[in-house]
Amino acid sequence: HRFLPAANRDSKSSYVRLRGGTAALWPPLGAAQPQRSSPQRAPTHKAKNSITSRRMLNWLRRPDAKELGNSAFKEKNLDEAVLQYTRGLELCQGTAQTEERSKLLANRSAAHAKLGDYEAALADAEEAARLQPDWPKAWARKGKALTCLQRHKAAASAYARGLEMALTLMQKNDERHERELEALQKQAKTASDSYMALLGETETLKRQLEDYTLMFGERETGGKAKAG
Repeated sequence: HRFLPAANRDSKSSYVRLRGGTAALWPPLGAAQPQRSSPQRAPTHKAKNSITSRRMLNWLRRPDAKELGNSAFKEKNLDEAVLQYTRGLELCQGTAQTEERSKLLANRSAAHAKLGDYEAALADAEEAARLQPDWPKAWARKGKALTCLQRHKAAASAYARGLEMALTLMQKNDERHERELEALQKQAKTASDSYMALLGETETLKRQLEDYTLMFGERETGGKAKAG
C-alpha cells in the first residue's frame, strides 16, 4: 500500500507499520477522535472570596420592605404599598428601630389616605408622631388625615405643630428643611382657610336661623293680635 497524498492526510492521524511491511493510517480517516478531558481545577482562595463578595453585594442590594412599598406607592399600587409597609413594621422591633418605624407608619398613613381609609391614616400618623415628635412629616401626615375627616380645627393644630418642629430643625440645618417648611406653610394655610370657611358657614347658618325665628315669631304674634 502506498502512502496517501498529503492533501488526504488527517493531521491527527499517523502512519503505523503493519505486519507484512504495509503501512496504514491510525486512526482511520473519518473516525471519531477521542476527547481529552481537561482536569477540573479547584477554585482558588481568591476565587472563593470573589464569589462570596458577589453574593454579599447581591444581598445588600436587595430592596427592603420600605423601598418596595415606596415603589408600589409611586406606581399607585396602594394595596401592595400598605402590605410592604406592614411587613417592614413587623420586622422593625425594638427601641433602636424607632425612627424607622416612624417612617414606615408615616408612609403607610399616606397610602391609607390615598385609599380613602382616613381613620387608619390618622391612627398611623398619630403613632408616627408619638414615636418621633420632632419630625415634621409625622405631623403633616396627621394634619392630612384630619383634613380628610373634615376635622379642620384639629388639622390646623397638627400642621402648626409640624411647622413649629420644622422651624426648630431649620435652626440646625436650614437648607435641609427649607422645602419641607414651605410645604407645611402651604398645607397649614389651606387647613386654616378651610377652618375659617367652616366658621363663616356656621355664622351664616346662625343668622339664617335667627331670621327664621324672628319671622316665625312675628307671624305668630300677628295671628294672636287678629284673634283678639
